[in-house]
Amino acid sequence: MTDLRGKIAGQPKLFTLTSTKDFDHGLVTIADCMAQKQKTDAFVCSYTTHYAGAASKTFMGGGIYVGTTSNEVADNFLASITQDIAERWKNMIRTNAIESVEACLFLTQSSCKVPEPPEPELKTKIINLSQYLQKGGLKK
Repeated sequence: MTDLRGKIAGQPKLFTLTSTKDFDHGLVTIADCMAQKQKTDAFVCSYTTHYAGAASKTFMGGGIYVGTTSNEVADNFLASITQDIAERWKNMIRTNAIESVEACLFLTQSSCKVPEPPEPELKTKIINLSQYLQKGGLKK
């Protein structure tokens, strides 16, 4: 999906392409097309997007598109990926942060650092399981 990479790279205010060596957290997009048997065959392609946080990866969206050119498919994928981000990004970050702190609390006997998004709701930067349960937990 060279055309898709080119379109994403052409939006430097929205996206930054990175290698897996430089990746910390953010959006992961996987796209692929079925092999064409003949040059006149349609491009049949699919993509998935995930938010990859510090500790887990959460599905955001995906799609399948059939087009006459790879450029047409790339245009539709870029629009769909942008829509996935616009509709789900803020909630995905919050949900991922809650899952991260809950995993820490349920797997350890000690206190855990509260990630930024739910910090104002919990009114603390460090919390233990007892404190978290007394506050009633957080709704995802």
